[in-house]
Amino acid sequence: MRLLSLLCLLAVVSSTLAQPVLTKVNSTPYAQDQTLLVVVNQPTLRIGSNTRLVSSGDARITYGGGTLTNNGTLSLATGPLVFTGPVTYGGTGTATVVNLGVNGITGSSTLNSLFSVTGLATLRSNATLNANGQLYLRTDQFPNAAMMTEGVLTGTVQGLVTKATLTTGAVPYASMLSVNMSGSVMKYQWQQSATGSTWTDVPNATGATYAASVNAPVYYRCRLTTSNSSYDQPTPARLLDYTGTPASQRVCRSSRVVLTATLTGTRYEWYRNGQTVANRLIDVMGVQTGTTASSLTLVSVQTNATYYAKVFGANGSFAWSGPFAVEINGGCIANGGRLAATAEPTTPLTVRLMPNPIESGRLRATIWGAGGAPLHVQAIDLNGYVVNKQHWTTADYEQLVDLDMNAYPGGIYLLQVRSEGRTQTVRVLKQ
Repeated sequence: MRLLSLLCLLAVVSSTLAQPVLTKVNSTPYAQDQTLLVVVNQPTLRIGSNTRLVSSGDARITYGGGTLTNNGTLSLATGPLVFTGPVTYGGTGTATVVNLGVNGITGSSTLNSLFSVTGLATLRSNATLNANGQLYLRTDQFPNAAMMTEGVLTGTVQGLVTKATLTTGAVPYASMLSVNMSGSVMKYQWQQSATGSTWTDVPNATGATYAASVNAPVYYRCRLTTSNSSYDQPTPARLLDYTGTPASQRVCRSSRVVLTATLTGTRYEWYRNGQTVANRLIDVMGVQTGTTASSLTLVSVQTNATYYAKVFGANGSFAWSGPFAVEINGGCIANGGRLAATAEPTTPLTVRLMPNPIESGRLRATIWGAGGAPLHVQAIDLNGYVVNKQHWTTADYEQLVDLDMNAYPGGIYLLQVRSEGRTQTVRVLKQ
């Protein structure tokens, strides 16, 4: 046996008909399957401005339908408030219940004043409710406040939430999204946005939950509708942040871009437009730094490229991180940036060796001034013999050169660059 919960009715509840008097019920023992049930069947029930209808225990209050005007306080700490007939609720008072049940075979219930629910609001299959923007699921204080809809719902509901199991990460992650609205008549369409303002439907994401894969900052929300009414309301946007490098990004020309490997290792190598030795990057002042660190800095990007990080473990094993695509928006240039050289014949070719003398038997250089035009590069020994060469039908605005010189002896070589009638020659030392 448990003790009967206290129903503290601190004043008389008045009615336009014969005044029903609800009084405090003293604690008495009752069987475990019993509950305290207060049934009010008055067509008009008024809670006065100086009246508090308060339950501190498991009391269940059932209102048979009619006009419920609350100018005082209506508060049920544990037990539910149940409407068994259509109710029109209004007044200047406050109403907070843990659980609200809306039943009713005929007619429609309407909320004209704010009604707060801290637990579960249930709209039964035989009921109709115009929430009218006044039903407030108090998720601001009770995160699990929710609504189950089996009946006909119109209007809007306050306190909807977009829940996420994870909201940020420095490496690609998965987050399970859900909402606090359920029921057999509910329909769901998950939507995403890069900015939180323009939304697109996520294909095939029409369930109550959605598993989002995040590799760039993105907003999600769920558009809620029902199969039996005009109810249509989106949940608030939820930002799933990403502090790592996005898989692709579009930037203004001459922007400074930092790429960060999504894997952790003891050693790093960065590559551009491929994963061969010829694509490996080295630090070049004014071009890129951090080529052996977890983050690569592109000082002033001038052309589209795709980058990869080769991440080594302590035992010498490695894995690739990327690709990271960087695309140039030709319609803008970063503040303080420089325009890339064009392929006009009056533009001089610029060659920067990196480094000189060459390292690891590879002659590497960056060439400006041939972007969009054919480019021919060759390494020549002092006897005039071409030992290696490369050719591009359409060169990048910032063209990288990588020539294998391992098969040739140390000494002085000439790197000759030609594009549309222009020639540039620089001396290279191999030790």
